[in-house]
Amino acid sequence: MRNGGAPNERFGAAVRLVASLNRSMAIIAGAVIVFISCLIVMNVMLRALTGNAIIGVEEIIQVGMVPVIFLSIGYCGQIGGHIKVDILEAAMPQSFWNLVDPVIRIISAVAFAAMAWQAVQSGNMAGEFNELTNIRKIPHQPIWLLLAVGAAFAAAIEFSKLWSRSDTSLVIEDETDDQ
Repeated sequence: MRNGGAPNERFGAAVRLVASLNRSMAIIAGAVIVFISCLIVMNVMLRALTGNAIIGVEEIIQVGMVPVIFLSIGYCGQIGGHIKVDILEAAMPQSFWNLVDPVIRIISAVAFAAMAWQAVQSGNMAGEFNELTNIRKIPHQPIWLLLAVGAAFAAAIEFSKLWSRSDTSLVIEDETDDQ
């Protein structure tokens, strides 16, 4: 067959694209956490030096944590960085885990997809009702949509791991990668 590998090649290209986008989102999340850290330091220094704080800083931090968590959650799953409890791993045979692992991945992917769907619905409602934070008047809709994007990519990673061979890494490495 001449084109026998074509669907697998397209799937592989899609997996690499999702993995690369996931890494980019994790970098954005890292930039946001650096911004939040600088904001906290500035707020503490301003309070110590002048007795005044940045108005609404807690709100900015709370809103900023959504992209930090949800834009990096897919990448964490991609590199296998999630916490797992492996008490039973040694007690159960490998054949058991070969059956259980896909079930867990499907449940995780469906849960992340449902979370993404619900976040889109909540974001649409937040936009419709013009929901804002109390002090800084930060709109809720973009935050919900960031949550949806992160959850959708986490679902995509879980689904892609179902079809990826166990020896295939989803991590895109380059010369500058310090992993």
